Amino acid sequence: MTNVPVKERVKVSQNWKLGRCREGILLKWRCSQMPWMQLEGDSLYISQANFILAYQFRPDGASLNRRPMGVFAGHDEDVCHFVLANSHIISAGGDGKIGVHKVHSTFTVKYLAHEQEVNCVDCKGGIIVSGSRDRTAKVWPLASGRLGQCLHTIQTEDRVWSIAISPVL
Repeated sequence: MTNVPVKERVKVSQNWKLGRCREGILLKWRCSQMPWMQLEGDSLYISQANFILAYQFRPDGASLNRRPMGVFAGHDEDVCHFVLANSHIISAGGDGKIGVHKVHSTFTVKYLAHEQEVNCVDCKGGIIVSGSRDRTAKVWPLASGRLGQCLHTIQTEDRVWSIAISPVL
């Protein structure tokens, strides 16, 4: 917030308080989907079916370039969730796999992580955690030589819908 000018902060605050907003369609698809999205700097990452698309905002900041600046593929089924961490995109797929993509290269690795679809992932400090419909949560290393080697499995009593690594650790 410190890099946002005070005048702009007051304007946004007043708009929220008075219920004024401006709606606009940034992207449009033909079929209905519920994508996962993450904003990182001046780029918007969106899952669409079995891809993750990266769009860059135009200099005006109010619209996106029509063509994606990056397309990250590798899953056989829909991407359920993804997270950006350490210049990587870690993706969870309906195919039971976790995908590791380098943001600024074509490097992509995917490995079978769970017996059923992976619903959620998180990554911090070189550790990936994943949760699945198969009622397990698993811990994985992000190190390139150890990708796909499960460090720990936690059995749960129900499907794991959401998972996160504590930011204080």
